[in-house]
Amino acid sequence: MATWPEVLDEIEERNEKYRKFLESGSGELPCFLPPTDVGPLPPELQARAKALLDETHELEARASEMRDSVASLLLPTSGGYANSLAGVFDELA
Repeated sequence: MATWPEVLDEIEERNEKYRKFLESGSGELPCFLPPTDVGPLPPELQARAKALLDETHELEARASEMRDSVASLLLPTSGGYANSLAGVFDELA
């Protein structure tokens, strides 16, 4: 059975790995499966849990921005990479 400090440590480690992935663009993205046997969050850990949740949301927002940036390069309407590929495929047809 997991304890809340262990769960929060795991979230903190996952967030750090995720941050490094976003900064470097390489590595493994860890998957987090929340435990089902940990019980209620003790009041003395609520501030830490809230800080980790906020950090997780920040990382998710950064990942979404990066995804959107890459997508804008690939969308045909953006004049990005997809348009270059479309021209190549038109020449082959």
